[in-house]
Amino acid sequence: MLRNGMAAMIGLLLAGCVGGAPVIIPAPSSNASRVPGTPTPAPPLRLPSVQQDEALGLVIGASAGRLTRLFGQAQIDLIEGDARKLQFANDACVLDVFLYPTQTSRTPVATHVDARRPQNGAEVDRGACIAALRR
Repeated sequence: MLRNGMAAMIGLLLAGCVGGAPVIIPAPSSNASRVPGTPTPAPPLRLPSVQQDEALGLVIGASAGRLTRLFGQAQIDLIEGDARKLQFANDACVLDVFLYPTQTSRTPVATHVDARRPQNGAEVDRGACIAALRR
């Protein structure tokens, strides 16, 4: 009987090594210790809504020339058909501005804006990115 009991325990131990339950590792919390050498996450890039609307108002409807005067030379200037994409960036954010001709003008103007972090591509407030690029 002792042999059967030991054999059963050894069998259970081996079964646990081969195909046991999955190990669940909790997601890191904001207070979790970081791995040395990893960058500290940047704080959110946000503006109050009124300032965001004002900043977006500087870009939406602007021509490529106006955008260049606001931000300097674009890092990317891509033309595809009658559409155009200009990309402006610094350490704080990357701003992609999409320009299309309108019903009233064949000259493309900014109709859409995307903003993200250069380090990880996380979305950021578009108005805050515009403000950061103008500094």
